[in-house]
Amino acid sequence: MNRSLPFVLLLLLSLFAAAGERVVVIDAGHGGSKPSGTQEDRTLSSDNNATSPGGLKEKDLTLELAQKIIAAVNASPEAQKAGLRAIPTRTTDVNPDFAQRAKTAVDAGAAWFLSIHFNAVSGAKKTSGTLGIVQNKGKNPHYAADVAFASALSAAANGAIRQWLPKSKNLSTGNDSHLHGGQGSNLFYQLRAQSKVPLTACFLEVEFMDNPAVEKAILTKNRAAAFDAIAAAVAQSLIAQAQAAQQ
Repeated sequence: MNRSLPFVLLLLLSLFAAAGERVVVIDAGHGGSKPSGTQEDRTLSSDNNATSPGGLKEKDLTLELAQKIIAAVNASPEAQKAGLRAIPTRTTDVNPDFAQRAKTAVDAGAAWFLSIHFNAVSGAKKTSGTLGIVQNKGKNPHYAADVAFASALSAAANGAIRQWLPKSKNLSTGNDSHLHGGQGSNLFYQLRAQSKVPLTACFLEVEFMDNPAVEKAILTKNRAAAFDAIAAAVAQSLIAQAQAAQQ
């Protein structure tokens, strides 16, 4: 009797499982106490952009929500059946530059990349809504797939948000042409430069956190419940897209 056979079978099964696995990277935007990378190298990542009226920082909220999304995906039997696994770019208050964040996806052979952010608008006008941002069509061979990805995630997140903020709008999708003086997102640049296979990617601007109404509705006393609901909705959208990719 060959006593090594069970081990060999287990090894083969694990290899087949890994081959059928689809990875989504959940990137918590910003982090740390200073920028990382350089704009010259197209790796620059700012440590924090938006701040709420009460002093909440975007970098902290993105990490909190990203961790909840990852947990929701990885705990889901539906995700496991679809072969979907979520991984982070950061789990603590650090700021990997965009080359490092892209490398996380490339090393994992990721099929999707979702970067979590919170929005803000300059000036006195306050707005509310959820927006997905994709790479500009002129630079993006995967534009249609990215728009479909971003649109589904924006709709899912906004549906959850409206439980607490009924006037919040699904702003659907926009592109990155306004960033870095027209150069576009450094993240998208690095993903395209490093990845040799199609990788579907977007930013998800969850809400305008500089709006006092948004802060009150989903970022203070209701935050745990609101973030749980948003994470569950985003996770379900990711799972549905992984299921569709199986067919």
